[in-house]
Amino acid sequence: MLDFIILALLFVGFLRGIKRGFVMQTIRLLSSIAAFIVAYIYAGDLGAKLHLWIPFPAIGDQSFLTEFLRDVSVETAYYYVIAFFIIFIGTKIVLFIVGSMLDFVASIPVLKQINSIAGGALGLVETYLLLFVLLIIGSKLPIESIQHSMQNSYLSEIIVEQTPILSKSIKNLWA
Repeated sequence: MLDFIILALLFVGFLRGIKRGFVMQTIRLLSSIAAFIVAYIYAGDLGAKLHLWIPFPAIGDQSFLTEFLRDVSVETAYYYVIAFFIIFIGTKIVLFIVGSMLDFVASIPVLKQINSIAGGALGLVETYLLLFVLLIIGSKLPIESIQHSMQNSYLSEIIVEQTPILSKSIKNLWA
């Protein structure tokens, strides 16, 4: 079921990219990448402070990525993921607001021709990046139904464990 949802989201991301066009999709993709980098850098600092406000929930016996995250402190990773999500979303919103002011560039004649298809490709990449972040977050949530869905999903395992550069970066960060 999760595999079907992932494929549907990737398809919708492609269609949304076509609708938005290359310029807006470039802005959205760059804001997603920048938000990922900012969250990657600062989530550890915020995560260390979150344990004062957010209680750590009880954990089930099974974890979706036991092998992938075997050397990770689950509590530390839990707070890191929450901090990562907060920083990622906040940065993405701010950068999108700033970047949306550049939408007028799409009316340049040379860009009009390739605007849709290139936008679709970038929409697919942006959706993949957002799915990667959501699946990483889901892999650390101690909620049995989420763990079960991810454990039974071929695509979620591939996205989390085999995304070039990102999978290794996350694994090294939490190790």
